[in-house]
Amino acid sequence: MEPDLVASAYAHPDIRLVRVDAGAEPETVASLRVLGTPTVIGIVDGAEVFRRTGRMTRTEIDQAFESLAGDTTPPVATTDGWLRVLAGATLIVAGFFVELSWPLFLGGASVLVWGTSTLLQRST
Repeated sequence: MEPDLVASAYAHPDIRLVRVDAGAEPETVASLRVLGTPTVIGIVDGAEVFRRTGRMTRTEIDQAFESLAGDTTPPVATTDGWLRVLAGATLIVAGFFVELSWPLFLGGASVLVWGTSTLLQRST
């Protein structure tokens, strides 16, 4: 993934690529709330605009750089959409099995709708 990040950064000289070694700089990693590696964080004017943990394809990296250059949000990966759908469904099922826990059920429904809308946006 490193060569793809460098190539995209080279193609977008107005965007600065900063690499943090998680093992050598644990304080920086903790302050950014990085829970897994690799993690790519897009920051515009000091505010985080997107975060992606896990391997990214060259296309996803290019989309992320394009979005930063154009001040838009990159699309959510299909895997993330499916994980949201799975998490929502799991919470709904848990809501039924925990003596009909409405907070779990409603939270699960919200996450399920969020994941489904993410997948529908990717398909258009």
